[in-house]
Amino acid sequence: MTLSGFLSRTQNGILNIVRRLIGITAELAVIAAEGAVLTRVGTGAWVTAIPGLVDAAIIGSEIWTASAGDDSARRFDPDGVRIGDIPLPGIIATGRWRTSSFVRAAVWQGEAPWAVREDGPVALTAAEIAAPVSDGRWLTWRSGHASLWRSTSELWRASLGEAMSLLDVAALLDGRLIAFHLRERTGGGERLLVLGARDGSVSCNLRLSGVRTLRFAPRRGTALLHVGEHIIAIDAEGVAIIDQHVAHERILFERITERLTSGRLESQRLLEPLLVELSASGRQTLLAHAADLDRMGFEIEDFGGESLRLSACPALLPRDEWQRAVRALAEDLDGLDQGAAVTDALKRIAATMACHAAVKANYPLTAEKMVHILDGLRRTAYSTICPHGRPVMLRLTRRELEKRFERI
Repeated sequence: MTLSGFLSRTQNGILNIVRRLIGITAELAVIAAEGAVLTRVGTGAWVTAIPGLVDAAIIGSEIWTASAGDDSARRFDPDGVRIGDIPLPGIIATGRWRTSSFVRAAVWQGEAPWAVREDGPVALTAAEIAAPVSDGRWLTWRSGHASLWRSTSELWRASLGEAMSLLDVAALLDGRLIAFHLRERTGGGERLLVLGARDGSVSCNLRLSGVRTLRFAPRRGTALLHVGEHIIAIDAEGVAIIDQHVAHERILFERITERLTSGRLESQRLLEPLLVELSASGRQTLLAHAADLDRMGFEIEDFGGESLRLSACPALLPRDEWQRAVRALAEDLDGLDQGAAVTDALKRIAATMACHAAVKANYPLTAEKMVHILDGLRRTAYSTICPHGRPVMLRLTRRELEKRFERI
């Protein structure tokens, strides 16, 4: 899908989100609950046995667990030290935690839903799904109706229709927006709905078609979504639509050129050299730039006939891109003046390498990978265009969005 086509299909639904977050915060890595064992993965990893463990989740900078037969939720610090309990009325048998990133509260979705904070639980009305929106507000869903609560007071209710079933719900922008992933009970079509948390007003109502992936990344003050080949970043200032391949290419290009200032790129020797068939002019072009290619991590030599022998490749280049990258280099360097400066040749090689090493368009990104790309983009000197001159992102300010929606 082209960028203009993407914008056309989503201009009335630019604030989008789906997918439940797996607990990941600045303080904690990832937790896993299996059987009676709770494991923290990553830096400071540990394992602890919890009899009857039903579910565990990261809440703020703590880990909360629920165990069968208990009448309370256990709280642990990031090092696995138990720091207290939160009473849960009744005996826990089955259920799961529902959380929202950066919210120091959760919902225990068991036989009856309970809104749970450090100071204790609050009973919620019977609901098919309930989830925290902020530290003191809760969202419930039942029979096509969504309600927002503060403690036991209902702030607003929105009727979304009994013909829709709720697949998932999440809070955006520190609880200022609430996103729903809905499915039509008849026909199975999916829809994305975003409501304002203050009054339940509709910010987005979008039918999903032709979208393979749609994810949300935990990041304070910014909603990150993955739609097709684009990362959508939403903050208080507006919306940025980022081409994932072009952005990653820009990051890798600057990383490559920076490393070249201190020497050569890390190389990996091949267990069995590859023979790459090229045209006569392509072979001559690469052999003429053998020294430059060596600094980039390529080791090539003439094998006779129509082939070059490739004995080493840059470590950052994926295996399935080795031969394609060599052929692309032959094309990109062909025509470069023999008297051209070494830096010109190196920049052209670096641009080709970055393109082949970057994530591909439409490749599904995890929340962590989206955050990694955006953080890398912020550190680049020329973050608006890729080495080949293509734009990295399109930025729509809040004022521009309001003009498009004819609000100003």
